[in-house]
Amino acid sequence: MFEQSRNILRTLLAEGVRQFSDSASPLRKGADVFTYLLEGLPRCVGEYPGTFGLEHLPLLERKAWEERIRAAQSSPFIFGSEPPTISKFRELGFSVDNGGQGHITISYDHVLQNGLKSFYEQLDLSHEFDRTVGDTLLAVKQFAESYHCRVPWEPARCFDEALNSVWLVYEAIVLSEHVPWSYSWGRMDQYLLPFAKGLSRSEMKNKFVSFFHFFNQVPFKDDACALDIGGPDGFNEVSRAIIDAVAEVHLPAPLLAVRVSRNLPNEDFALLLRKELLTCGQPTFYGEESCRKALKRRGLPEYEIENWAASSCMGLMIPGREWQDMWGAVLQMTTALELALNHGSFFLMPPPVPCGVPPMKLADYDCFETLYQQVLRYIRYFFDVFIPAESAKCAVCMKQLQNAFAVPFHDNCLARKKEMRDGGIRYRTMIVETMGLANLADSLYTLDQLVFTQKKYTLEKILTALKNDFTGAEELLAEIHALPKYGQNDEKADALMRRLSADVADIAEHFSSNGFFCAPSLHTLDHHVSYGQRIEATADGRHAHAPLAKNAGTGVEVQATHTQRILSTLSWDQSRFSGGQPLDLWINPAEWDTSDGIYAYTKLFRTYLEGGGLQLQVNGADPETLKDAMTHPEQYPDLTVRIGGFSVRFVQLDARKQLDLIKRFSNGI
Repeated sequence: MFEQSRNILRTLLAEGVRQFSDSASPLRKGADVFTYLLEGLPRCVGEYPGTFGLEHLPLLERKAWEERIRAAQSSPFIFGSEPPTISKFRELGFSVDNGGQGHITISYDHVLQNGLKSFYEQLDLSHEFDRTVGDTLLAVKQFAESYHCRVPWEPARCFDEALNSVWLVYEAIVLSEHVPWSYSWGRMDQYLLPFAKGLSRSEMKNKFVSFFHFFNQVPFKDDACALDIGGPDGFNEVSRAIIDAVAEVHLPAPLLAVRVSRNLPNEDFALLLRKELLTCGQPTFYGEESCRKALKRRGLPEYEIENWAASSCMGLMIPGREWQDMWGAVLQMTTALELALNHGSFFLMPPPVPCGVPPMKLADYDCFETLYQQVLRYIRYFFDVFIPAESAKCAVCMKQLQNAFAVPFHDNCLARKKEMRDGGIRYRTMIVETMGLANLADSLYTLDQLVFTQKKYTLEKILTALKNDFTGAEELLAEIHALPKYGQNDEKADALMRRLSADVADIAEHFSSNGFFCAPSLHTLDHHVSYGQRIEATADGRHAHAPLAKNAGTGVEVQATHTQRILSTLSWDQSRFSGGQPLDLWINPAEWDTSDGIYAYTKLFRTYLEGGGLQLQVNGADPETLKDAMTHPEQYPDLTVRIGGFSVRFVQLDARKQLDLIKRFSNGI
């Protein structure tokens, strides 16, 4: 049923894009396609409104639908063409986003309190822009009414109507955006609280259990759907009911994002350290004060920061005020050192990169500082290429298809008569993923120590070893492994990571301007595995094609205690990397499943979050169980792990990612 429903969506979208290809404007085209999709969905009777599928249709109608699905051959999604300036980097894993689709978090409280009709009543229907937006609101009204549902057009009157309203608006946002990834629910414990009067915690928990089970079956279910609880005022009864429900369902979604303030009582914090949660990678912890500092660094005013939420996988944003391109650009940071050592050429692409950075011979590096500055020049070049490329690709997409339904949910768009990505939104944030930054820091530390300080090796010797993946250089590799690494709380290794991260943040902030912020990130999800496959050996001792460092942490081979990893990660200013950089820790169930263990980990986690850590995510799955699941996947269909930004069924991962998790968990990360 799941795949069949997805095929229905693809079919309607393909038909709509073709049918309305000559629409007057990209906004009108998006509105027409959206309306066509809503009107064409085959309705089903279900526990929640908005359910669709073929199972209840007469035989002839089902056959007609199956024929339509077969006829929809090509993908309907329209992305901007790849800018030629970045095509040469694709092979190495560099990328720019597909026009910034998805990754939306809106403010639901206004809809629950006032209904969609309040948006419609504000429109100037004599203006084509407003009329187009209004048509999408009416389309959602008619869609909901076909399920005999008064919300979201009308204000919600009770808890059940509030949940239905949230769901229908969520569904409409996803369908209007045309891609199924990364839409979040924001501060659900706050906006549902007014509708919880008269309900016990147990009653609310049961409603959430039903809702979460339903959500995990929809065709555009999103494992990166964040649900925020907590904040400066701590938990309320809705927060606690949500925690109870997530612990009971043990499902990948929603992603529980907990804002931990300094005044959150330890007894509430202990609710999060349950076996039922940690064994499915829930929740992600956010340091309230640390995150506020990071948002302030973007230049956001205090009154805006008050309403921040976790968006999709790891982003920090202001719902309804900010649009965020979560994967705006991905930069392979270790290749900056490749270019510096290899006379301006990538190891896998011999011709020098024409980038305006004069290549240097190895003999020209008279000291570590000379090499370091050359690496920074290449990093600046990456930013110079990819920041404009992301903006150009987004502009191309805005000329093809725009999202009219999302307009009233984002401040300033109606006043400016512009879609959120087309200049309508108040704040625009582009996140740049600095893949492998920790590997680069440790690689630079290797060269600083072995070449320039101890003078044991030449750059030529190390360059040869890297190109040969350390074959014949086993003694060098052993010395590299013996050096301190970021993550081990070593003063010198951490100092280099601190310096490098600050310099990268300086480069990123150079591109920020009024209303636009370029936010670097160490958010890798599980892509550190696939991106590592594209990169040759690195001077931190990592072999060719092996995984890179994960998120804000280290490579899998770095041995350290939890305390060492936390202190290292706190040694650099995370507020400058507000695109997201969780620290991953694996917790042995035998250690935390006691009152003493809960107390110890509460203290450890709070030290991190209150000391400047933005995000912390914990896994408690047993590595031996994971090994058995690789051999007998049919016995573990529900085994869930956090991979970084969202949870997923372990057996759905490919073997390389499964092995990486087993190694990481065995090493405490």
